[in-house]
Amino acid sequence: MLINSKVKTNIHYVLSNSSIDEAITLLEQNKFSKGINAIIFLLHKPVGLGQSENVLSYHDPRLQHFFQLVDHNNYDFKIGFDSCSIPAILNFTSNLSKDFIDTFNAIIATGGNIDWGLVSHPYPVPLTWAAYWTGGAYYKNLVKHNVATAYMTMENIEVMTDYMCSPQLLAPNGEVRSILLIEVGYTTTQGDDYACAAMVLGYQQAANNQHIDGMIMSGQTDHPVELAQGLAFGLSNVDGSHKGTYECFKQLDGPNAQAYIQNALALRGVSDLGQVVYPR
Repeated sequence: MLINSKVKTNIHYVLSNSSIDEAITLLEQNKFSKGINAIIFLLHKPVGLGQSENVLSYHDPRLQHFFQLVDHNNYDFKIGFDSCSIPAILNFTSNLSKDFIDTFNAIIATGGNIDWGLVSHPYPVPLTWAAYWTGGAYYKNLVKHNVATAYMTMENIEVMTDYMCSPQLLAPNGEVRSILLIEVGYTTTQGDDYACAAMVLGYQQAANNQHIDGMIMSGQTDHPVELAQGLAFGLSNVDGSHKGTYECFKQLDGPNAQAYIQNALALRGVSDLGQVVYPR
């Protein structure tokens, strides 16, 4: 009725264990209603009337297939996501992030430049593996130090800030726009030492990049739903007891920072920060 009345129509679609198969079918067969303006996909959350058993697992192959459909196909309608989908977008797509920045900037520029900023969730690839340098060749090949990279992580965050230095992307005052890393997490499922090492190296990347204004860790305390997916991002356990990452976080720029840096370098298999950090 709305479409027939020429009302711009957006559909909000909740992705869950019980709905993702239908979403995949609708995308594969292009069966969403003709004439809609956009579909905004929202991840089901275990709050309010939401149920934990209906939360999609990161390991669910249907989730990756869904995001690949969005990433590699063209549709007659726009597609949007809520902020909780960002980690999945970063880990399961290769075309969305850069294209989004370019398109967003072009639209803004048509009406006059404004002082917008950029936020990012540069998790490691995959999310379930903090010690990215020990991962398989497949994952290592997804993270490159140039704009052809499939994923943006703390390991290659300089690619993003370099791109934001492009003349067409500068703020109205001619400076690089504000860049905030508002969610970064390293799971402790391989052990606290590896998560600490990844956190230290990630922090050093941010601290040595003049274009990054801030870096926020993703969680203070583990969450049971995330733990079931192999994601233990908290600095504390579910019961509130501190992990090794808690003290590591406190010492990122504290009096014992050098000890943590040396331990991180040893686990990383290098002797100097200059081998793994790219100052800007």
